[in-house]
Amino acid sequence: MTLVRTRPTTRRRSLAVVSLAVVLGASVLTACASGGSGSGDASAEPLSLEGSWTLVSGSGPDGEITPVDGAAITLMVDGEGAVSGKDGCNNIVSTVTVDGDAVTFAPIASTRMACEQPIMDVATAYGSALGAVTTGDLDGEQLVLTGPDIELTYDQA
Repeated sequence: MTLVRTRPTTRRRSLAVVSLAVVLGASVLTACASGGSGSGDASAEPLSLEGSWTLVSGSGPDGEITPVDGAAITLMVDGEGAVSGKDGCNNIVSTVTVDGDAVTFAPIASTRMACEQPIMDVATAYGSALGAVTTGDLDGEQLVLTGPDIELTYDQA
């Protein structure tokens, strides 16, 4: 009787090739599922709102949102999505979620300070607009948040 021995190295190589194919296939599927275009464009970075921003112009469903001199409107977003800032009169806090270019703010809480009526009007319009933002884009060093009848443009502070 003749004993036939198979070479363990051949099996190991075959297993290694199959394993590599599985890993590569999983990588391709992950890239596709996460929105990868497969075009190799490494320059496209995901939207990040992280930083300090100052509103320079805006419009909402109720019209123009023009900051009053001496009553800056600011937005600060940390790496965890915590939001703080000023609406021109009051301090605001919230959280934000970014998925691709989709932007969703949680309900915005604010202090209840009394300011002059023009500042209060701007603060109210800004709070309504910010709460209805649905998308964002970075245009150079400007952040542009948009939604239905909304456009808020910020400079990096």
